[in-house]
Amino acid sequence: MSVDWVSIEFDIAIPVVLAHGIAAQSDTWDDATAPGVLSALDDYGVRYTRFSAEKNGTTATNANILNKKIQGFLDELKSDKVHVIAHSKGGLDTQNLKALSPSFEIKSLSTFSTPHLGSVAADLSVIKMDHYANIYSNIGTDPNNYAGKYMRLPDIPFAGPKMPGIRDLTTNTASNAIQMRTRGNIRNTFSIGADADLNQDGVIQKDPDIVGLFPWGSRWAGVTAWQTLRNFSSATYLDTKTQWMTCQVFMVHTLIQLRL
Repeated sequence: MSVDWVSIEFDIAIPVVLAHGIAAQSDTWDDATAPGVLSALDDYGVRYTRFSAEKNGTTATNANILNKKIQGFLDELKSDKVHVIAHSKGGLDTQNLKALSPSFEIKSLSTFSTPHLGSVAADLSVIKMDHYANIYSNIGTDPNNYAGKYMRLPDIPFAGPKMPGIRDLTTNTASNAIQMRTRGNIRNTFSIGADADLNQDGVIQKDPDIVGLFPWGSRWAGVTAWQTLRNFSSATYLDTKTQWMTCQVFMVHTLIQLRL
């Protein structure tokens, strides 16, 4: 009596993890805010999951969270490889994760609107937060006052990017991170952006397909940020002058260098 053995080999799709951006959680991938993403993955039949890290955590903090959660996910699947799809700061968190030398392999990183080189909007926000600036003096480098309008946006306590995470979005942090190889360290990185001004007239299109980018009250803030982003590459803090007024009220004048 003999027993014949057969060896079967077949390819299994590498699982996918979705990483959210700053001031967000895993529900950012729901159809209401990311229409079609989950259904597309379902149609492809790949195994995927999504995790919540800290909404405004640093890239280092969120990298450690992702490391533990992704490892647990892969252990269940008996896999040692993963593809990551990330929105905004989630792409930076993932690159910091790579720098931790995790026991699994990040086969690819696909990013949407991730500021790999930093963001001038983050530069201005951090300057405002660090130096309590409440007055913006335009000395000619901002002829349309785009940065000035951005600096005057109100701070909403329960919404929007906050410290400490927003500091990791600045151009200075990006430059240092690239030098330290905590960014730009995943071979198969794919970046996707969007052009909201298709006819290049300086106005965000009002096509129904994209108007949802800035719904309701956030539209004004979104457009203001967009105008700053498309006109400047970075902003650097230079100096602060404090002018005391009556009744212990003071005005903070901050000198900023804007780069095109």
